[in-house]
Amino acid sequence: MTAFSVTQEVDNDENSSEVEQKLDRLFRENFIRLGGSNIDVHLEDEDYQTAWKIAVRAYQTYSQRSTWLAYGPLALSPQQQEYVLNERIDNVIQVWRSRGLFGGASGGSGAFESFGAATANTLLRGGIGQNGAAFDLFSYDLVLQYQETLDRLFVRELHFVFRNEVNTIFFTQVPIQNEQVIIQCSALKSWNELLEDHWAYRWLQDYTLAEMKLILAEKYRLFATLPGAQGGSVMKGESLASEGLDDKRRLEDDALLFGDAGMILQPIRG
Repeated sequence: MTAFSVTQEVDNDENSSEVEQKLDRLFRENFIRLGGSNIDVHLEDEDYQTAWKIAVRAYQTYSQRSTWLAYGPLALSPQQQEYVLNERIDNVIQVWRSRGLFGGASGGSGAFESFGAATANTLLRGGIGQNGAAFDLFSYDLVLQYQETLDRLFVRELHFVFRNEVNTIFFTQVPIQNEQVIIQCSALKSWNELLEDHWAYRWLQDYTLAEMKLILAEKYRLFATLPGAQGGSVMKGESLASEGLDDKRRLEDDALLFGDAGMILQPIRG
């Protein structure tokens, strides 16, 4: 897994030579699928790039494979509640502290802070004493669950509001000291990651081809018939547009039904 930082930084690879080579291969394959090896396909570089970008935005809208689950630390400063995050973060799922209610690590019983150590010691000792029985493993497990619940409700989890349109997270609790928290989030895959995913590649290639058909259709509609011998040539703009729209609807339904999830469906009997 590649390193991921939740703080704001531009780590997009759109202009890398590796991504350009992979896109050139995708565009070349679509060019051939349109018949470009035998006929003139009137598409410019800008047309190919536009079709690809539309396909990526559609994939991010319809497919769960466009994101991946990421974790990263965020340093909080005293009295600061608002922080700008990495522009690739699509949604923040959870934020939690690494310390517990009784001091030390979250969920741990060995606290170094004096009050926490004394409280944890009282809990774990349980009924040992003149009025109690020996503390068995079942009771020990219940106490640990009780301590974990206290950690989760009162210490570990932080309440926040995340605005993905401006990549900003706002904590409803005011930090009173320097502290490092852990953020669990879904991050958008980069272009290179999408092109390396063979399930995403197939969908994106087909959707890019559908957009290329629509762009070609708009150009052909300007010239329904080209003059020439025997009445000239008829441009198939309407049929291309209809085919492109049908392909887009099919691909969007396919993504919504997890057709790009890489799951092989089992045969249904009965």
